[in-house]
Amino acid sequence: MKQLNSKTVIQHVISFVFLSLFLLVMVLPIIQVQAQGIIPNENITFEGEATTKKDSGAYELSDFTALLINVAKWILGISGSLALLAFIMGGVMFLISAGSREKIDQAKKMLSGAVIGLAIVFFSYTIINFILNTIFGDAAWNKI
Repeated sequence: MKQLNSKTVIQHVISFVFLSLFLLVMVLPIIQVQAQGIIPNENITFEGEATTKKDSGAYELSDFTALLINVAKWILGISGSLALLAFIMGGVMFLISAGSREKIDQAKKMLSGAVIGLAIVFFSYTIINFILNTIFGDAAWNKI
């Protein structure tokens, strides 16, 4: 049986913590979408009866737009969460590099990738918000 020294035990614990955080980051937006619903489902009156859009199928073009906005919010939320996780992982890799040049370079690459990814997420949010405000006006992004 192989003996584990304290360094490998610490690496295993850190790996377990990051895997747990990664899974939590991936599950939270899914839970939010399930609770809120990605497809708009309002109460309406259809053919004289009170029902929902889902039950009657009486969707409109604005509901498709709301669906696209909800999907975009979901994707941007996951992307931002993954960028945050990459920041954390890069920082921890930098801290535990113990002066090793290749580990420091790997941590720098991860941190720069996280910065670029976060910039892409913020830029895409800005573009989506600009397009929606231009086409639909009055901050359609925030109404849904």
